[in-house]
Amino acid sequence: MIKEYEEKKIKLRNIHAGELTSILLSKREGMAFVTNDSKAKRFCEENGVEWLDIVDLLRFMLSETYA
Repeated sequence: MIKEYEEKKIKLRNIHAGELTSILLSKREGMAFVTNDSKAKRFCEENGVEWLDIVDLLRFMLSETYA
């Protein structure tokens, strides 16, 4: 993951290092990444990482509460 981070970090000056790390961790663990940042969403789409925005997360939590 560190190698992938270093490779992506050089190309992506518009995504914060912590956000990039979280995206790569989500990818490695097969988890969705939650964000409202359009640049991060686009990066996820380009790199095969499932993403949810805050509205998606709230809908999911609401559906689980009343299921």
